[in-house]
Amino acid sequence: MNLPGKFTPIIFDFTSIKLDTSIFNQQKKLAAKIFKKGLRLQRPEHAIHNNVSRMGDLITIGESSFTLVKGQKLWVFGSGKAAGRMARALETILSDIIYDGIVIVPQGSEIETKIIQTFEASHPIPDDSSETATLEMLATMNEVQPNDVVIYLMSGGSSALLCKPAEGLTIEEIQQTWQALLKSGMSIQEMNTVRIHLSDIKGGQMLAHLQGVTIHNLLISDVPDDDPEFIGSGPLVPTSKTFENAWHLIQKYALQSKLPYHVVTYLRSKAKRNERLTDFSGYSDCHTYMISTARILAEEFARLGEKYELNTWLAPSAYANDARVAAREISAKAIAVLARDEEVAKPALLVFYGESTVKVTGKGKGGRNLEIALATAMAIEGQHHITMLSAGTDGKDGETNAAGAFCTSNTALIARKKDLAPESFLKNNDSFSFFEAMDDLLLTGPTGTNLMDVQLVFIAK
Repeated sequence: MNLPGKFTPIIFDFTSIKLDTSIFNQQKKLAAKIFKKGLRLQRPEHAIHNNVSRMGDLITIGESSFTLVKGQKLWVFGSGKAAGRMARALETILSDIIYDGIVIVPQGSEIETKIIQTFEASHPIPDDSSETATLEMLATMNEVQPNDVVIYLMSGGSSALLCKPAEGLTIEEIQQTWQALLKSGMSIQEMNTVRIHLSDIKGGQMLAHLQGVTIHNLLISDVPDDDPEFIGSGPLVPTSKTFENAWHLIQKYALQSKLPYHVVTYLRSKAKRNERLTDFSGYSDCHTYMISTARILAEEFARLGEKYELNTWLAPSAYANDARVAAREISAKAIAVLARDEEVAKPALLVFYGESTVKVTGKGKGGRNLEIALATAMAIEGQHHITMLSAGTDGKDGETNAAGAFCTSNTALIARKKDLAPESFLKNNDSFSFFEAMDDLLLTGPTGTNLMDVQLVFIAK
């Protein structure tokens, strides 16, 4: 009997709930199928063959055509998660006229090329292998003669793979800085603004090694606005930013105490003198081509959804906000479609794409996609049949071995039956451990491309 003024708490027994998972399992299988098929259809090789062709001696890249004259050499360089597969595809078109070259790819890429050398380096944190590979590339670039032609293959991941610290800074200081940037909540544009100003090669500075050379810079974009300045920190694209911009970001995110002393004093002193990087744009004739973007891939996912007789909706633009904010927006759209408050009919596939940020305050393990998936699982808990796959197109979410994870409107309920509290995992930024325990991780291994992140949301009829 309850005494006046007191109450007996009701303890809900989640283990007594019986859950139907059959439709969710079907949706998960379809999500994985569409994700993998879309990546195959928009692989880097596809982008190269769509943008580079040859007819006899005439080489065409985008809308530009040229013929090598006697004595001219064709060199190929590149860096990024997709650079190896881009190089391999390029060799199938131009193998007999490529003189030499180097591309820098992530460790474990296992890309075999015949002429273009491949160097493996560390990602997402640079190390000695990144610096060594970069120095090898620069040494080879110094053999390029004026009037030679260079094709550069660029994709996301170059900010770590291509690493030559600014004078006076060490690779150890760069490593510590990269770690802090990745946990700060900065956008990719903000992080790369700082990275550019701590480098002797980023932000257009590579042009100093290719004086008098004609360059064709082929880009696969991993940034929300597809700005060439920020893709891989733009080694061939002069930056519009200054040291003052970089220092302002350090202050904005309160990183002064988290960065090495020499990094802080370097940026602060340069900013106080209103310095900016030397503009080497007049050194070379550089043509830049955007050969693949996340939007193109997202459109492919939408087309595949239609083939499976789903009513598809594609986000009008890439998101670029906090992972938990992105999760709220994705969940709200899905629930609105479920409730018929949106024009999208059921069964539906909603396609979102972009690159979120995560401010890490906990001690767990995860990445942008896993964070979005966990926050979404909580937001759609108890709804009708909704399933989402949140995944990085490069096959690696943060520093985990997962591409991403599946979540459904049953995920949080099933977790509670297992005595796992989703809120605790999210608070500790430990989304990887949560989805590992739920057996809902998507493991693809390196995909050889990098077109930001994607969320595929399935809503049953």
